[in-house]
Amino acid sequence: MGEFALGRYAVLDRARVSPSPPSRIRVALLAGGGAQPPWGVRDGTDVKRLTHARGYDGGPFFSYDGTKIVYRAYHPKTEAEIREYEELLEQGLTRPSRMEIFVMNADGSNQRQITNNGAANFAPFLHPNGRQIIFSSNLHDPSRRTFALYLVSIDGSGLEQVTYGDTFASFPMFSPDGTKLVFASHRNRKLPGEMTIFIADWVS
Repeated sequence: MGEFALGRYAVLDRARVSPSPPSRIRVALLAGGGAQPPWGVRDGTDVKRLTHARGYDGGPFFSYDGTKIVYRAYHPKTEAEIREYEELLEQGLTRPSRMEIFVMNADGSNQRQITNNGAANFAPFLHPNGRQIIFSSNLHDPSRRTFALYLVSIDGSGLEQVTYGDTFASFPMFSPDGTKLVFASHRNRKLPGEMTIFIADWVS
């Protein structure tokens, strides 16, 4: 996988609105530049940085009850990884070949890593039961060129592959009652790059 641009000048990259009541509206967003941390915002004020680790944090989604945020992240650890990360950052780029899934409380506390497989894991979404996360990953493919959906418990156990046979399946979301799953896929495409939206029954 190659690099993609971060949008260095505080350009909004992602925004997610909390399902909390109107009096407690919060937004998790990703601002370009630096480590791109999610932020919590209430009625345009009370801006708070939620992540502080060196590296990339992105793609935040609130749980349906508004108490948790799930997101993808890459935190370089070795000298070589840090050097590569900072060199790409100077160009406004990041390499999305290694992203792990993280979850935290909506106020930024209790941040914890869920996956640790070295693959490109992204587009996480919490099941309404608050105990499981669905996400897209190329974990199954040694060439790292195809993506499938995976399910994992919030404690990192019980990883299982959900979709098979797609060259790309991602951006999964559950219905509020947890009975339906919607996702995008290249399955049955007729043109290069074409994606189709699929809805499936979800049986726990």
